Amino acid sequence: MNDKLDVSMSITDIFKTRRMVGTINIDSNTISADQYRGTQSFKINLRYRLSKGSEFKSGKKSINLDEVNRAGGK
Repeated sequence: MNDKLDVSMSITDIFKTRRMVGTINIDSNTISADQYRGTQSFKINLRYRLSKGSEFKSGKKSINLDEVNRAGGK
């Protein structure tokens, strides 16, 4: 497609690694926790350029300093 189409993708935490498991024993009380914190996501980004435009080229201009000084410029 003449370099007009860009495709990118990103994946976040697909294996559910943001997990907290723990047990606390205080006297005769047992507190257990098994939590998953975070989100799983899969993103696809498609970008299509309608027109690429022309390449920008800067031009160089020669300046005659004698003319600038004569005209009162600095």
